[in-house]
Amino acid sequence: MVAALLLAGCGSTRPEALVDHTQGLVRPGSIHVESSADHDRAERVVHTAQELYTFWDTGRTR
Repeated sequence: MVAALLLAGCGSTRPEALVDHTQGLVRPGSIHVESSADHDRAERVVHTAQELYTFWDTGRTR
């Protein structure tokens, strides 16, 4: 499954840096981030999306 996220913000943070690389979590194929978003909030949004996509893909929660 390929997940794509569109977020507003994150300043100069590279979108790849927002991804949680915990084994078993679906990793998005792409993330599009607007330059003015808050990094911590964007990181939480990406993590939440990864958990939801993982559940939808596997039916399991971590």
